[in-house]
Amino acid sequence: MPSLEQTLQRSAAFLEALMDQISSAEDFGGADERQEAAIAAAEVAIEHGTALNALFDMGLANSAVALLRLEYEALLRSAWLLYAATDGEVAKASTPLTRESGEAAKNLPTALTMLQDLERKMKVEPGIAGLVMPLRELRDEAWKPMNAFVHCGLHPLARVRDGFPESLAISVVKLSNGLIHFAARLLSRFTGNRKVMREVDEAFRVFQDVMPMVTGPHSEP
Repeated sequence: MPSLEQTLQRSAAFLEALMDQISSAEDFGGADERQEAAIAAAEVAIEHGTALNALFDMGLANSAVALLRLEYEALLRSAWLLYAATDGEVAKASTPLTRESGEAAKNLPTALTMLQDLERKMKVEPGIAGLVMPLRELRDEAWKPMNAFVHCGLHPLARVRDGFPESLAISVVKLSNGLIHFAARLLSRFTGNRKVMREVDEAFRVFQDVMPMVTGPHSEP
């Protein structure tokens, strides 16, 4: 089994491959308000994923796992803004930041509500199932542990006392890579470049050793 160090090295190469493709055609000109909001959230998800790897590399495992939930929620927000949010919700998320708009944004849906909105949308747009179903699966399997690391619950306290297993760290990095891939696939759609979309979709094939699951390009993000 590859070490955490090797997994992080491969993960960095995976992220670089994705960003090289998107940067080669990174022109989101013409994006409307909904798309701009979704793009911003997807970029935040990738930022969190990049930071997660950096924290593991620094030996800050508990902080790294806490970022997994932030990365998950940013990707979820991106998908929700693009596919399920109402025009009013998109407008609220896109308002310039002020004290008043910050207060109003507190009324944006929770992670669970966004996921449920996406699941309802999936019934009429089954093409988004390849994105929505993994988001549901990760929530069902890992939401409570992710929250525990955010809120300093039993999980991080036990890891400080008993140590952080390398196998667990590797699993978290792979989950993060899966979320990064979905976010990059969303971004690639906004380039309008079919070659970039295809290359980003299929990037996982070269990096299956650091991916949590096989997610083929047939799964529309």
